[in-house]
Amino acid sequence: MIKKLLRALLILILLLIPFKVIASQDIYSNCEYEIIDDVRYIKLSSVAIVHKLTLQWSDSDKSVRTTYNDKNLIFSTNNDIVYINDDMYYFGEIKLIKGYTYVPQNATVIFNEGYTAYLLDEPVEYKYINGIVTKIDVEKNNITTSVIKKYLINQIEYFCIDELAQFFNIEPVKAQNSDYIMLMNNEHEVYFYVQSDNINLNGTNITTDNIIYMDNRYYAPNNLLDFLIETFVTDYNNNTDNPTTSSEDESLYTTYIFDDPSVKYVSMKQVSDIAGYNYQWYYMNRYAVIERDNDKFFILVPSSIIMKDDLLYKGYSIKEDNDIVYIEYRALEVFGLIHKDDIEDPSNEVLPDEDDQNPSESDLGTKLPSGYIPIRQFAEYINGTVMWDSENFSAILTHKDTEYTFDTRNFKIYVNEIEVHGYDFKFEDGITHVNTSLEELISSTNILYKEYEEYDLIYIKSPTATLKTHYPLSDPNRIVLDIGDCDSVNNSESVKGQFFNSIRVLNEPDNLKRIVFDLISKNNYEISKTKGVLEVKVFKTGTNNTQPSSSEQSGIVPGSTINDENENTKPNNKADIKVETDKIIVNTLDYENYEIKRISDPNRIVLFIPNSFSDIKEFPIKENSRYIKKVTSYYSDEGLYIEVELSNQCRYEIIEISETKLVMDIYSQKIINMSYYNYSDRKYINITGLSLADQYGVVNSNVKVAKNEMITTIEFIDSNYRLTAGVLYVNDDFIEKIQVKRINEKVIMTIFAKQKIDLYFNSARTSYTNINFIPENMTYSGSVVIDAGHGGYDPGAVASSVYESNINLKIALKVQAILENNNINVFMMRKTDEYVGLYERAHVANLIEASLFVSIHSNAFSNSAYKGIMTLVYPSSVQSNKLSGKQFGTVLQKNLIKATSAIDRGVIDRPNLIVLNSTKMPASLVECGFMTNAEELVALQSEEYQNILAQGIAAGIIEALRLKWKQRGFMDFNNDNSDKKKKIVTLVAVLLILCIVIAVIIFLILNNDLWNNKDTPSNTPSGTYSDNSLVPTDSSESLPTNTTRIPKEINIRYENDVLIFDGLSKECEFTTLFDSSKDYIFSEYRNPGDTKPTSWYEIDNKSVIYFTILLDQYNTYQFDENSIFPDNSLVQKVEIKKNVENMSLDIKLITDRCIAVSDISTTQDSASYSLSEVKNMDFYNYSNVYSRKFFFIPEYQLCKQSDSTVIYYEDNIDDGQNDVYSIRFKANAWSSLKGRNINYELDEEKIYINDGYIEYIEFIKEEIGGVLYYRMSFLFQKELILYPNANSLFSTLTLCDPNIENLIFIDAGHGGHDPGTESRTDDKFNEADINLGICLKVEQLLLEKGYNVYMTRNEDIYLGFALERGDIANLHNAKLFLSVHVDSYTEESAKGILSIWRDDQDKPFAQVIQKNIVRTSFASDRGLMWQSLAVHGRTECPAVTIESGFITNPTESAKLKTDEYQQRIAQGIADGIIEYINIIDNNE
Repeated sequence: MIKKLLRALLILILLLIPFKVIASQDIYSNCEYEIIDDVRYIKLSSVAIVHKLTLQWSDSDKSVRTTYNDKNLIFSTNNDIVYINDDMYYFGEIKLIKGYTYVPQNATVIFNEGYTAYLLDEPVEYKYINGIVTKIDVEKNNITTSVIKKYLINQIEYFCIDELAQFFNIEPVKAQNSDYIMLMNNEHEVYFYVQSDNINLNGTNITTDNIIYMDNRYYAPNNLLDFLIETFVTDYNNNTDNPTTSSEDESLYTTYIFDDPSVKYVSMKQVSDIAGYNYQWYYMNRYAVIERDNDKFFILVPSSIIMKDDLLYKGYSIKEDNDIVYIEYRALEVFGLIHKDDIEDPSNEVLPDEDDQNPSESDLGTKLPSGYIPIRQFAEYINGTVMWDSENFSAILTHKDTEYTFDTRNFKIYVNEIEVHGYDFKFEDGITHVNTSLEELISSTNILYKEYEEYDLIYIKSPTATLKTHYPLSDPNRIVLDIGDCDSVNNSESVKGQFFNSIRVLNEPDNLKRIVFDLISKNNYEISKTKGVLEVKVFKTGTNNTQPSSSEQSGIVPGSTINDENENTKPNNKADIKVETDKIIVNTLDYENYEIKRISDPNRIVLFIPNSFSDIKEFPIKENSRYIKKVTSYYSDEGLYIEVELSNQCRYEIIEISETKLVMDIYSQKIINMSYYNYSDRKYINITGLSLADQYGVVNSNVKVAKNEMITTIEFIDSNYRLTAGVLYVNDDFIEKIQVKRINEKVIMTIFAKQKIDLYFNSARTSYTNINFIPENMTYSGSVVIDAGHGGYDPGAVASSVYESNINLKIALKVQAILENNNINVFMMRKTDEYVGLYERAHVANLIEASLFVSIHSNAFSNSAYKGIMTLVYPSSVQSNKLSGKQFGTVLQKNLIKATSAIDRGVIDRPNLIVLNSTKMPASLVECGFMTNAEELVALQSEEYQNILAQGIAAGIIEALRLKWKQRGFMDFNNDNSDKKKKIVTLVAVLLILCIVIAVIIFLILNNDLWNNKDTPSNTPSGTYSDNSLVPTDSSESLPTNTTRIPKEINIRYENDVLIFDGLSKECEFTTLFDSSKDYIFSEYRNPGDTKPTSWYEIDNKSVIYFTILLDQYNTYQFDENSIFPDNSLVQKVEIKKNVENMSLDIKLITDRCIAVSDISTTQDSASYSLSEVKNMDFYNYSNVYSRKFFFIPEYQLCKQSDSTVIYYEDNIDDGQNDVYSIRFKANAWSSLKGRNINYELDEEKIYINDGYIEYIEFIKEEIGGVLYYRMSFLFQKELILYPNANSLFSTLTLCDPNIENLIFIDAGHGGHDPGTESRTDDKFNEADINLGICLKVEQLLLEKGYNVYMTRNEDIYLGFALERGDIANLHNAKLFLSVHVDSYTEESAKGILSIWRDDQDKPFAQVIQKNIVRTSFASDRGLMWQSLAVHGRTECPAVTIESGFITNPTESAKLKTDEYQQRIAQGIADGIIEYINIIDNNE
């Protein structure tokens, strides 16, 4: 019985234990608590109830005392310390809330066990508690605590690195250029890099989020604190293994971590720099060469193999990033850079030296296994040797002195220099594997043949055969060779050459073989024994047919010149305007004093001709115009305005052909990633891809701004080469021109202003910079700023596809009109759909000293029932003598409610809005209604309600201005003091007149040379420029007194195709543009005497050269503006324009040929530029007028068709010039067009281009081993990648710029000799033309929005295989890829639009594109379709193919032809792209 009772008692105890545990865990659940900064604080009196404690408050030291389990407890609210008997503990802050003491919840461990971690037993302690690191200084009971603050930057929590250093008593080391800050204690060294956003701890790089430098302090994301606490807090270091700490051996090299934290890598670029190796990366084949003295290592990235001589090392991890190869740290033992007695990794495969195992002759009888075996194993069987040719990336097997070369790049096999077919091999993991069937080729006698221009080469390859005799015979002509020790001769019957018809093999006695060459004529021959083969050369003689040279085949058609129109001699100066392809021609009686200026939004050029008119208001545009969208004219009392709307901020040239004829040429913009905007009152430059300031307007420390009167120079570093050099002519009221120059990574931007301006920089995002122009004359002082909220990529609220930003802008423009009708000066922050930074809006308003600021918005809320108008203001007290923002808001709200009768939601304080708290004038933000309310959304879109809103806002502004004026006393004029005021006004007027008279007298005395100026214009035929306005007026650049400036003469001559600048001691800036047509000729007879038709591309090459001379600001110059018309020269006209205010001369060389600068020569007082016709343009054509810069090379096969990785030229050869990139190719090469090898005859030449991509191209002939090669060298002006591609008609070399950010890749499907599908209508149009038309319109729409666009083609040309398009997109780091096509079907009823995707990343993009195109085109929605299209095959970014309709459907076919329907489709594509980019950016 007792046992049962004890058993039951035990069971009961066991059952109660878990309940006791649960109860102990939850004993504080009913205590009162507060949540502060995500920390739970429990009321100490509530804890006392749980534990039945008696609390005693001490007012003297602000503490609470109690006793628990014989322990005296003191909770000090002064220093946040808990005293337990004689020890001190820190659990976090102890707070007094409404007179009660609250302790952190973790402090309740006092009433349990295990709180020694909170003990303070050192003079200085660091504790990481409740997500906060706290420093506690304990000194004679004077305890102080400090914590690291959090800062909210761009809605992300940051900590200050400077404060962290101070916190840990570390003296930080800062870079002079503010690039990094370094913290160091006895154990650790941590670098924080601002530019690359990474941390380097003891040599190991760790990537993180943005590291910010602001106000001379450095900030890092708060999520790094855990990591840094483990580094600097001793308690954590003692208990945590730090995997990022480098060993002593690793300290020499920086280590990196990729996907596996346990594996550390080193950069072979850095290792090479330290160890004295030469590092070279080969992009196409993805391997690196590390070389020093006689040591040469190959690092094969795809197969993770390191190779030296005949040794291969496997088992090491290898990575590549941005052309830098990273190897696992322990792999340094291969290079002897870390020392071990042996390589211990059993996975490392070290292939034996060829002499280690040398089989005897008897081993040759051993049967080979079938299939593929390593080449060294094969060599052992045949008693051969193997070596590796690192220069050509080939394995060479030598047997009986015959070399068998296995080209691992192109997967070809050569016997000596002749390629053989019918055998294959593999190259896997860095090892060549040959098929054992190759033994048949090696052990037998074979005849091999190769064709050269001067001779036929024949090999008789045999391991045993010997030459007995040879001799020629005639009637018929032939060559006879007798060969001994030969059982049989293979493949003789298949060989036919240029100079022989056949080869016959005859059996003779004594095991002889007679080989007979049947010659075409009596040809000379030569026989020798070379590298184990009998080599026979049969030379050409007499009149054998040769192919025409490349120049004879080119079919060059000279370009047409401008056709002068008859001058219009009608009275009243009527203008005759003609629009040609990207050209405007104006004939008028007199165009004197004409003006031209640029206007943005939309981009257009306005030409003004005084006292002239035109009857035509709008002019038809040529279909093939690339840049002109629209041409209109209108007449005012002053004269005729001709407005040319452009696709982007194109360059323009005005050519004065005669006294009655003007020609305006339009070209593509040279400066990439920079635009100038002047349509709104806010004039500014936008630079994409560069951040020169922060969102507050603080300019970066590495940006230098210098002003000299009206010329401002900005210098900064652009290491990614975002900006290209060039000049943008503006000629509006503010700016004459903007010039960009580059010196390597340094950019010098010079702004030539028409009035004195101040600059305000702002980068609301790191992806761009706005440079605002603020006039010093305060043109806008006292104006009212109207700010249409949101805009550009920030649409604001969106309801039913309606953007708030559009509604805001429409209301704002109506407010502007009303105010200006009431003679109130208005400054519009934006007039178009553009984004303006929030601080930028406020600071620009401050800088122009505006009187009022109104920001117009529309509201949104989750509850759709909400509606009405509210006004947001910055909270302020009402003042009697100054209009406050709140008073202004009250006036606005009152007038809006009065005008609209809408629900009054009142005036609300919003202190956190930037446009309210950062403006210095009274400011208000008006919410005009709720877009989420269906009724108000309809009203907000209506013109009528927008007018009512505008009237209410304008009425409020006018009333506020009256209040402001009255408060300042401007309304207090009365009769009592009017006489006094009149006297004051009269006195001021007299003083003003007196000052003007004195100023005029002083001016005339100081400038008496104006009365004695005896300069006469020069009548020299070449020209002298005379204008003293070039002398600077900045006193800081003053010359010595009593110094007479002697005019310096620049004389421009053109003699013997040399442009000479006498008096110029420096080089000019010049650019050569090549514009050519590539017409596809289909199945025609190309040359006289052709027996069958063929197809080819006919190229018409042209070029234009522009020179710009920046004149010396310390001299005056003489020059007579006069064009030069050379006779019998390459150039038809040298057109010279002077820009006196800009201190420059602009020269344009006009020609109908393809010419370039071939030589530059300068002396102390002269500069000359030799011109020549480009000799090799028949071999290659360089196109650089569109976004795609590429070389078009007819016939020559640069690489394998459809496979750009198999190239037929030597890439990136070492020519001794570090900055020059060179390729080498053979003069005799295969032509797919002709079906045989042909000899290409090129000239040595060097031509200068200077287009921002290539400075010059140079061709050099080289003879190597008796074979003629051409070396083509480029001096690139930015980082570029050459991408080759080839098809049966031509090859291309595309220049790929990997540093263009956020690039949108637009691909017009088909083109050239691939027209795509064809219509079934009588007029027969093709798909390629429709695709191109749509894509050009998409390009235009995106460029207008400021996006970077790359067009695969801008003309009717074939691009090659579809995979090429994806490769080029990848090499440009494209953000999105979109290919445009037109569909077809057997049944005419099929119609509609379809979007095709392939990978998971493509589908969301396809959904957005499809939705937008269907919306804008009103076409049938065929939805999305998965399809494995080749054009998506290698594309790394999201890629979509659009089928924009059915060309086989009569209705859709008719619409697809029209410009209007193509524009609707293009609009949908552009809208979809912009929407999807916003989605991506928001997700990032």
